[in-house]
Amino acid sequence: MIAEAPSGRGGSWGKGDVILFSPNVRSAIYQVPATGGTPAPVTQFDAEKETTHRWPFFLPDGKHFLFLLRARVSGKPEVGRLMLASTDSKETQLLIDDSTNAVYVDPGYLLYGRSGNLNAWRFDVGGRRLVGQPVPLVKEKLSFWEAKNLVVLSASSSGTLVYLPEAVPKTTLQWYDSGGRALGSLGAPGFYTAPRISPDGQKLAFALFESGGTQSDLWIMDFQYERTFRLTQKSALYTFPVWSRDSARLMFTCQPKGVQDLCVRSLREGGDAELLHASPNWKTPGSFMPDGQSVLFSEQDPETNQDLKILSLGDEQKPRVVLQTPFNEDGPEASPDGRWIAYVSDEKGRLEVAIRPASGSFEQWQVSTAGGSQARWRGDGRELYFVSPDGFLMAVAIETQPVFRPGAPRKLFRLPERPERDTPVFEDVTPDGKRFLLNVPAAARSSVGFHAIVNWPSLLERRGD
Repeated sequence: MIAEAPSGRGGSWGKGDVILFSPNVRSAIYQVPATGGTPAPVTQFDAEKETTHRWPFFLPDGKHFLFLLRARVSGKPEVGRLMLASTDSKETQLLIDDSTNAVYVDPGYLLYGRSGNLNAWRFDVGGRRLVGQPVPLVKEKLSFWEAKNLVVLSASSSGTLVYLPEAVPKTTLQWYDSGGRALGSLGAPGFYTAPRISPDGQKLAFALFESGGTQSDLWIMDFQYERTFRLTQKSALYTFPVWSRDSARLMFTCQPKGVQDLCVRSLREGGDAELLHASPNWKTPGSFMPDGQSVLFSEQDPETNQDLKILSLGDEQKPRVVLQTPFNEDGPEASPDGRWIAYVSDEKGRLEVAIRPASGSFEQWQVSTAGGSQARWRGDGRELYFVSPDGFLMAVAIETQPVFRPGAPRKLFRLPERPERDTPVFEDVTPDGKRFLLNVPAAARSSVGFHAIVNWPSLLERRGD
């Protein structure tokens, strides 16, 4: 081990046997000898104005380097800014605005992304300045993670370029029974994310992305009247909707300042999304508490990773920590009676489903035995469902009297596609536990792979650049 990097965001090994790295989500870029030692910051991180420093990349002299800074500028939403810095100075210089991570390659170019587009920009490495204008390299979109300003690419000075093309498949929303039998689909294939069934079982909320994944809106599907309508009226980036227990409100993520914050919207009243909780850290909704007066969510912390918190919907709106450890705790789901919280933790070195009292007691029970994620309660709280890493939908009987006791996990059926972090496949269960909602990729993931270009500078020659 060379250095601690609790939530690392990139590294680069320079010719002077020095490694640059971003140890955390909200931290400066650090340098450390490749043989180990005490890391020292080489950028100055302004926590009041900036969100992150990440994706460092050494230039050939082993002293100057590129890195990605994300910040709000002149009141505009956050964008990635490609910066030039040096290991012997805290001064930085803006190179490219609205940029992703970048690499430098001979014969003197910066390769970087803007959204999912891959560009090359001639760079005078001696003078450390851009020359001319950027040139698009390939027609297809690259896989792009907006929240991290990341495109997946690597290039060598011998002329080989490798990248991951846009890999988000369309999906279909499908009903399955407890025996794994398909019962029908809901609508045409689309870029669906995080569909959730209302507690009364009459509606479905989901995020629908545009192609490329840069904007999304929340939609409501009404089973009773067989109609679908858009809930959010200003196209932005909304996702992860969760219902209040009276099926009248939704909490979800929004990004008014570029960071994933929490918003709420009533289905019974007019208006648009109302900001519920904002902070410099990224947040993910968990669930409403049954009384509707508070909500569970997870929030990223640079020192303790993902923590579980509860927020009262009163005037103060200051969240209280439910669980904070050096590990990741995520996906909190309150039981229907509000006495228990199911969540996912990586304390054991892999994701496992656990339950703890909502009262704040230190008791907890690990429910999964060989890994698990995506915990969902049945409407009566007598059963909990989750997904195993090998692709099975699992069920656990829950007893609460005379004492709390979870049963042994049992397999219900194998999912039609193996789950991944961004595509869990299993999404939700009807209140009676008889139907399971799956979000199934329309095309097999095995059809997505890296693309390679040999002698990529010849693409510039064809364009006269």
